[in-house]
Amino acid sequence: AELPSLMGQADTCRLPKQEGNCKTLNLRWFYNWRSDTCERFIYGGCGGNANNFKNLQECLDKCKPSAKFPAETPRRNLLQGLISKAGLRRFYHRLDEKDVFHDAAEVVECAFGRNKIQV
Repeated sequence: AELPSLMGQADTCRLPKQEGNCKTLNLRWFYNWRSDTCERFIYGGCGGNANNFKNLQECLDKCKPSAKFPAETPRRNLLQGLISKAGLRRFYHRLDEKDVFHDAAEVVECAFGRNKIQV
């Protein structure tokens, strides 16, 4: 099941770029979901849609919230929050000898422990 708090963001960020109906020249940003980046475009000043941001940071905040997490932030915290909202009950951090020198593997154990997803 999708998380309700993320659904509105996903809808906005998948809207196509729309320059608008008017003739003013406003530099704006839109999220291009195909390239997974925020890109600049010229907005006419009226009309258009919600995939229209005044600056790069607004675009990133709305459409790429993971860009806010620094590289050294463990993915486990984000993943654990999503898992708990999805109703899954088991989460553990597996460490073995090779993980001491590399990123630790994160594994979600699904129902009855039969299916494991390596993240």
